Amino acid sequence: MKRILECLLVAFLILSFCGITSVRADDLIPMPQVRTERDVNGYDYGMTIQQGSLQEAFGIGKFYNNPTQSMMTDWSGNIVSNESDTWYNFQYSLFSYEDNASQIFFNCSGRMIPAMFVNCGSFDMVTTNVTRDSNNVPIWTNTVDLNDIPVAVYGHTSLINIVLKQHFYADWTTLTIKTDVFADLTNLKLYTSEDNEAPQGTPFSLSFYYFIALWSSHHTGDPNVLILPSQITPTEIVFESGGSRSIADMSLADRYTEMEGTSQVSDKMAEASFNYYFEGNSVQGHCTCNQVFNGLTYGKTTGIQSDPTIHIQHPRLSAMTQGLTFPILPVAIGITIGAVVTVVVVRYIKKKRSKLANHDLNLSL
Repeated sequence: MKRILECLLVAFLILSFCGITSVRADDLIPMPQVRTERDVNGYDYGMTIQQGSLQEAFGIGKFYNNPTQSMMTDWSGNIVSNESDTWYNFQYSLFSYEDNASQIFFNCSGRMIPAMFVNCGSFDMVTTNVTRDSNNVPIWTNTVDLNDIPVAVYGHTSLINIVLKQHFYADWTTLTIKTDVFADLTNLKLYTSEDNEAPQGTPFSLSFYYFIALWSSHHTGDPNVLILPSQITPTEIVFESGGSRSIADMSLADRYTEMEGTSQVSDKMAEASFNYYFEGNSVQGHCTCNQVFNGLTYGKTTGIQSDPTIHIQHPRLSAMTQGLTFPILPVAIGITIGAVVTVVVVRYIKKKRSKLANHDLNLSL
């Protein structure tokens, strides 16, 4: 009995010394708080993200725009991060105005033809729940469908559909937003004059003009300061802080996929370009990220797909703890007491059985 108690005492001391505080599993990237709602800040659909110092507000909506005095439909996002008491606000958007202006348009036989998604038949947004990928990085998707977008040329109107599916990857220091852009051109009709539809085989192009900009301020409420891009390549634009550290970037792949009925033609060349407009003060300005899909064939091309990607750098997130976390000391005490009680009960039963056996033996004699 003495030796058993000594062993239990040693085990108790080891458990207490090794884990007085808690049992921890591997650290994990914290899950972002993602919320969707209807009719928020003038947008029909809204999604907000909160993860550490990172915040994003995304929306799709149709509303009256005061500066242009017209209705507009806007697909846009604002991503805000804070580092060393400096706030960074990155914005991106696609929009269309009623006055025949759109950031999505075709070019056929030298004529620019806008896809007026401000007048689309309907649009909706679906956001999935946040999960983790095989590397435990939080991921989710946000999909916007723009249905029945009118394309009018020489008095003739046809309808196309566009899907914008954003894939979010929320890593330790980087938020990656990869957008699958799919344009369904199955029912597209193009004309070269009022009476003549474009001949089968006529080449045409489709263009997407994304607006992006990055501002900074040192305190909430301070005037925004426009940050100019630090690097522009044929397929990428990069914004850096004063310390030459990347804050945000957007890349437009020089490859895309063309649909021809049930067939796909991969690795077709797209033309990408970036133009920055600075309006003479520290606030006004933006960049157009232009992606042009040339070499499409009328009567043959039924769709295109591309995947522009945005990266937002931010301070490293604070880790969360995975799995079971509990105090070791009470557990060690419980295990030790339970073991002692078990030993005492077992020895008592053995002594009781021994006495009963001796009593039976005396009766037999």
